[in-house]
Amino acid sequence: HMIGKLQTNKVKYAVQIFDYIHSVDSQKLAKKIADEQNKISKKIKYQINGLDKLKDLQRKNIGVLLFFKHSLHLELDARVIGMNMEVYGVQRNHNSELFNNFQDMGRKKSIKDTADKNNPRKFIKWLKDGKCVLYANDQDYGQKKSDIINFFNHPAATISAPYKILQTTNSSPFFMNTYFENNKLYIQIEEITMDGITSAVHFSSRLNNIIENSIKKHPHEYLWQHRRFKSTLGKEFYK
Repeated sequence: HMIGKLQTNKVKYAVQIFDYIHSVDSQKLAKKIADEQNKISKKIKYQINGLDKLKDLQRKNIGVLLFFKHSLHLELDARVIGMNMEVYGVQRNHNSELFNNFQDMGRKKSIKDTADKNNPRKFIKWLKDGKCVLYANDQDYGQKKSDIINFFNHPAATISAPYKILQTTNSSPFFMNTYFENNKLYIQIEEITMDGITSAVHFSSRLNNIIENSIKKHPHEYLWQHRRFKSTLGKEFYK
């Protein structure tokens, strides 16, 4: 939060550092702040489909667990969503405290707050309070917390927590697919049907299929080189 005098020539720096600016004392300053915040809209063309459903659930105080894949532009995806509605995020903290703080500071410029995956109480409370929480499950968190489910015809350690989170919070699952086409970012948000889902394995299988199908449409935009969906060889193998 910024409290105190803000000069118009310093606005472009302030909007990059602070989430809230309380020192608006003129229409000129307010317009300058709005102009700086909207620059991303002018520089990057984007279109969001399905956002109204999320906002409707927020008005009804129903939590949304918004799944997404690790695209090459995932930070941009989150920022664009954060510009259009209030969202929170679950992340995997880095071993480097310096890098982790840098990442957290950057992400909080676009989303309200972040929670480490090992602090479920924090993001479970968000969901119970009717918040929208970004969650990427296409990552190997280890076999102890996972089920082995095929992904691109290979056995993958797929985290089972999402189904348990949905059951605990009574939140609604959605998937956010993002891709570029003709120099325009498209964000497609669709609800994940729970028909026939009776276990974590059933849900993870359905979610894996959704993610896999989205990747097949734009394979060059997926973050293949990161440690995603490794096989049963274990984390020690990849160090």
